[in-house]
Amino acid sequence: MFSSGKEVWECLCGYSNKLDATACSSCTKDKRGFRAEELKPEAVQKLINHPYPYRCISQFRE
Repeated sequence: MFSSGKEVWECLCGYSNKLDATACSSCTKDKRGFRAEELKPEAVQKLINHPYPYRCISQFRE
């Protein structure tokens, strides 16, 4: 999208941001609509793929 001849991305809130901005200057959501404190799809996928980052100690006992 263009605003006065410059490339911008328009946030879901309607605010036009510089193309290199990672978050909206108005509502602070990123280009996909997520706030900084929210889980991103990549983080959720990691939790699905690896729900238990540590093995249970009982698995190593005989």
